[in-house]
Amino acid sequence: MPEVSVIVPVKNAVAHLAGLREQCEGLTGASTIEVLVVDDGSTDGSSEVLRSWAEGTALDLRVLRGSGQGVAAARNLAVSEARGDYLWFTDADDRWSPDIVSTLLAAARHTDADLVVANARKVGVAGEDLGEITDAARAGTATGVEAMERLLVGSLQGHLWNKLVRRSVLGVAPFPPTRAHSDLGGLLGVLGRSATVAFEAQEVYTYIIRPGSILNSRGYRWRDLPDCLDLAREVGEGRVADASLELFATNQVALPLFHESVRREGVLDVSEVRAMRAYARSLISRRSIVRAFRGGHRGAAARAVGVKLGSAPYAALYRRYRVRRYATLDAAAGERSARRRDPST
Repeated sequence: MPEVSVIVPVKNAVAHLAGLREQCEGLTGASTIEVLVVDDGSTDGSSEVLRSWAEGTALDLRVLRGSGQGVAAARNLAVSEARGDYLWFTDADDRWSPDIVSTLLAAARHTDADLVVANARKVGVAGEDLGEITDAARAGTATGVEAMERLLVGSLQGHLWNKLVRRSVLGVAPFPPTRAHSDLGGLLGVLGRSATVAFEAQEVYTYIIRPGSILNSRGYRWRDLPDCLDLAREVGEGRVADASLELFATNQVALPLFHESVRREGVLDVSEVRAMRAYARSLISRRSIVRAFRGGHRGAAARAVGVKLGSAPYAALYRRYRVRRYATLDAAAGERSARRRDPST
């Protein structure tokens, strides 16, 4: 039986499958690994490439047929089929260290952890460095509730690909049926069921931010974040500090929603943009701002003041920030969106 199941949801990713195969077959300790690729209704030839790969590899590889209902359903299907004691979730179009699974598995064995967390790096499609994701600032362990506190206050992010999860704490269908942020929703549940979380202070994954990603697509559903907030309250109520839940609402729901409303001006209906901003402002109160400031989250507190009291000036400031920080990505996303709207292209 495999020790680790590597889970990869795929839809119309034919351009990335050669790289995916090379990386999966190059994983250290491949003899202890199974790879489950969920083909979620591809129409670009991915299915044929995956079939050929499965027939011509020594890797323990299975290709599952998804229902076409999105990444959350695809991951849930793979969880139900996985045989490994631990699961690692990755994306076909990213890069990772060949030692990622062996490194995380060694930490899990050493600490008997239900969840192992490492670090990652964000880059743009042109290779520009967009910063490190430091989920594990130093090596050590924490309880699941302590790690949940870290997630709520922003020192632990909700991505899956820099984490290894014990299968038994995932439960049945762990990922909520949201278009975006299902990884965050699933991780909240995992933390609620985890006794021990291990932190491995190594950078093992490179997340490539592309214009076609869910968060950069026109089909982004903004109400997915409020759904995650509801789940955080459900899982954390009575287990974590009220101030942590309040900071999560401000810093990881209200502010990102407001920022998305700025990014999507001209793409979303004006009524949707207004609804996003109204909801974001409704989550911010004088108490939440003061708590954020006193808790050392002064940047979040300042941004929350801007959203609550001067949303138009703050939106202008955020536009300028986007130009400086993400000009290449936003330009590519705009071109992609224009091609979709223009039937002649």
